[in-house]
Amino acid sequence: MVTVTGAFSFGEANLQWRRCWNSRARLGWFLKRGKALARILVIGASKGIGLEAVRQGLACGHEVRAFARGADQIPLSSEKLERCKGDALNSRDVAAALQGVDAVIQALGVPMRPDTVLNTVHLFSESTRILTSAMEEAGVSRLICVTGFGAGDSRKRINPLQRIPFEMALGRVYDDKSVQEKIIRSSALDWVIARPVILTNGPMTGRYRVLVDAEAWRGGFISRADVAHFVIEQVENDAYLGKPPVLLKFPLLGRHAVTRGKFQTKFSMGLERRQGRRSARAAWLSQTLI
Repeated sequence: MVTVTGAFSFGEANLQWRRCWNSRARLGWFLKRGKALARILVIGASKGIGLEAVRQGLACGHEVRAFARGADQIPLSSEKLERCKGDALNSRDVAAALQGVDAVIQALGVPMRPDTVLNTVHLFSESTRILTSAMEEAGVSRLICVTGFGAGDSRKRINPLQRIPFEMALGRVYDDKSVQEKIIRSSALDWVIARPVILTNGPMTGRYRVLVDAEAWRGGFISRADVAHFVIEQVENDAYLGKPPVLLKFPLLGRHAVTRGKFQTKFSMGLERRQGRRSARAAWLSQTLI
């Protein structure tokens, strides 16, 4: 496989910034070396990260098979796009969709409804059990799966103040995503598990942090388009095989937190002032008590 992405080391936390390639330059890079572009199966292709992955995969020159129950409603048009209507929980549909592909991107999601919050979720684990088995039988080895920050061993890195609302709203979803990750890890596939933080509808920038070191994992924000950028790159990139990096654009707290532009600056400055006042009060109180 060919690594097509440039990255540079960022501090002791082993962070890496991703640089966006112009799609024409990327296509020329492949053609100059006589490399054929990949045929990708995107599962969960009708919305969110999956739809963005389809769009960006086509822009990079890949052939994309878009698999979803609503595949016929995907608002994209290309000679290299194949719509494949099917159910991720149907083993026959999955096996048929795998024919002739080089890599699979799994980007399933569930709507946030009361039944999702209150009932046990099985979509991620059951669909992944079907998918990994079918991939091994079909001889398709590369799987790029999107789960999220809070799945698997990243759950303990959630800020204590966020843990209670996270467990209340997303606990059952991420319980199943943790099982999903275990199934992938125990498979014989060449896998990458992408764990994005809180998702936004912002544009694709190609500049975000890929946090491999568990000590660097933390909450924040990243656009669905940037997550799609990362997963498309992993089709030809071996750097993160067997790893579950956390993807982050803006940290949840700090100088560049929460939003962009003027509101972000004002919020950060206000937060720093409040933290400064708290520190001053704590210092005064400690002196008073002593």
